[in-house]
Formats: sequence, C-alpha cells, structure tokens
Amino acid sequence: MIVVNAWIIHKFLHTEKEQLDLVRFRRAVCVPYLKLGKADIRIGRKSRDTIPSTRLDDVRYDGKDHVIAKRENQRRCQKKSCSGKPRIYCKKCNITLCLECFAPYHKQ
Repeated sequence: MIVVNAWIIHKFLHTEKEQLDLVRFRRAVCVPYLKLGKADIRIGRKSRDTIPSTRLDDVRYDGKDHVIAKRENQRRCQKKSCSGKPRIYCKKCNITLCLECFAPYHKQ
C-alpha cells in the first residue's frame, strides 16, 4: 500500500511525460535496494568512522534539495578521513558533514 500511495504522489508531482507507470515505479524503488546486496546490509551499531552504506547513491548524487541545516549538538563528520565535529548536516541525506566535506560527498 505504501508503494501505491507513493506512486499516486509521484503522478501528482510530475508531468504526464515524466510519470512512470506502476510497474516501472516499483522497479525504480526496488533496484537500489537490490544493488546493495546482503553484504552491505549491517545489523547492529553503525560505525562512527565510515559513511553509512545505507545511503542510496541515486539520492546522494541527484543534486536536488541538499540543504545545510544546523543541529543543537556537535557530531562527528561522517567522511572517513575527516576528524571534524560540526553542527551542520545535509537535511536530505540526514548525514553530518563539515563544510569542506559537504560538496565532495555529493559529487561523484
């Protein structure tokens, strides 16, 4: 039911040429999860020094609506080689990143 409701919203937001039929929409939702594979799905606590693998690349690299927002508390930057503790994060990806790491994280 969730996928059908999302598809209805998709139809409402996109023009007739951009709209996907239900089968293609379901495929577009499922394929990124299938590409993750079982090896990439982790159970338990997330590591602090790596970027979570559950972030889908198609959302990360889409170039739309990635907005810097502020948190109340500091957190570690999620880029592996960075040791910063910023208060900012990407509102769309919900991942903490330094200003220096923000743009490179969203570019391939």
